[in-house]
Amino acid sequence: MKYPADKSSTIKTYSPSPVRLAGWGLAQSLVVLAGGINLQIMTGALDAAPFLQWRQVISMLILTPLSLVLAFFILNELEHLACRSFMVFGLLLFSSFWIAVSMGIHEPINRLWFAMHLSDTNGPASITVYFLDEILSHWVFFAGYAGVCVAWSWGQARNPVSEPISPLMWMAFILVSFFGAAGIIASLFWGGYQWNSF
Repeated sequence: MKYPADKSSTIKTYSPSPVRLAGWGLAQSLVVLAGGINLQIMTGALDAAPFLQWRQVISMLILTPLSLVLAFFILNELEHLACRSFMVFGLLLFSSFWIAVSMGIHEPINRLWFAMHLSDTNGPASITVYFLDEILSHWVFFAGYAGVCVAWSWGQARNPVSEPISPLMWMAFILVSFFGAAGIIASLFWGGYQWNSF
């Protein structure tokens, strides 16, 4: 008489690779840095769409989608198991949609605001544009970004690394943080510079 094999003995255990996580993280941080640099150097207007600048098109169509793809790769490395949670991936997908929507609102409206020399005291049209640019798009982006971070943290809590991270890998993660922070600072500084230059 044959008995079914014990499948539990054939399940391969998997632990996220710090090397791959650092690699995806570095790629993500370089995209963030490129986003900050993009605000400074790609300021020319499109010939066919004078209400848009190249920096906004690159941000919407290249940098944001690429960043979200890398966010998926990071989560996939964390959740690379037979028992992966679709709830975690669902949260990442939902949050990614929010980020995409926020960028689609913010970049064109932000340019339109300055191209039309509007202010928040010029009547209903100006108030509406201000709301879309400075309130709705920002808060939708913050909510989406928070959702991505929660998905990453959730995946990391479910799938901790199996061995202590070496000092060399710690340095790699610090380097990732350095490039990401530099990109965020560049976005704030150069974004503010461009804000006042119209």
